[in-house]
Amino acid sequence: MMAKQVFFEAMKCTGLYVITDSTMAGMSHSSIVKESIKGGARIIQVRDKEMADGQLLQEMRQSIKELSDHHMLIVNDRVDVGFLAGAKGIHLGQDDLPVSEVRCLLGNEAIIGISTHNIKQFEQALGEDVDYIAIGPIYDTATKISSNKPLGLEYVTTLRAMTDKPLVAIGGITLERASKLWKEGIDAVAVVSDIMKSVDISGKIAEYIQLFTDHCSLTTL
Repeated sequence: MMAKQVFFEAMKCTGLYVITDSTMAGMSHSSIVKESIKGGARIIQVRDKEMADGQLLQEMRQSIKELSDHHMLIVNDRVDVGFLAGAKGIHLGQDDLPVSEVRCLLGNEAIIGISTHNIKQFEQALGEDVDYIAIGPIYDTATKISSNKPLGLEYVTTLRAMTDKPLVAIGGITLERASKLWKEGIDAVAVVSDIMKSVDISGKIAEYIQLFTDHCSLTTL
């Protein structure tokens, strides 16, 4: 199955985008990936700003061994590590390599996403060759130190009306807030702390996916 097909089907089936944090979870990224898959997650981003390149490469390669054809592993920022590990997805921040350069390196089939924090960045992202756009922080979050202010649900509604491109909401996501975001048309919620701080990572993920399944059932009635 091609990477884009895997990604879009996974998003449609789960509405969830798990982001790893080994410090918060108290376990390796590869162990988090294993637990995430156990809980039903199909899109998982490995994010680590501090780990040495060689160590992260080992973690990525070990994580990829856990995947089936129905899972998408995305690496945050570290394009070189992702490329060497054979990851099919890269997530870029505003200060990372240009989307066009990453696309040239990884090819048309790779999944590329980008973070946006205001309307100007979002409008610029609409003109880029990206497969999804992350918007946030939607709510207050202590996961990532940033000067970006919470955007709120009204912002989500505005952006949803501007594009059919998949949107991923991040920042302060909880089960209750996830439901509200899905109702506003968000395709997937990116969750860090609420899952990584859980004593049962796989169980928490299963709760999110069940909630999304219930949401989809209600919207099709």
